[in-house]
Amino acid sequence: MAIKDLNPGELFIFEWQYNRLSHFKAALVDAIRRADLPNRNKLEIAYPDEVRAFRCFANESGWWTRVKDLAQRV
Repeated sequence: MAIKDLNPGELFIFEWQYNRLSHFKAALVDAIRRADLPNRNKLEIAYPDEVRAFRCFANESGWWTRVKDLAQRV
């Protein structure tokens, strides 16, 4: 896999989807998933790449497919 082609946020989501996150990052994605908008915005201050990537994953059609395709390029 060419995961080196992913930016930090894309890599975060990729590792989440393939259950490869550290305990801390797994807790972080759980917090991002559960947070309401004001608290998600606060999380974004400390973890901008991760929160922005999660928003893309959750809201942009085709985003996850594009990330998977990037990661699997030879």
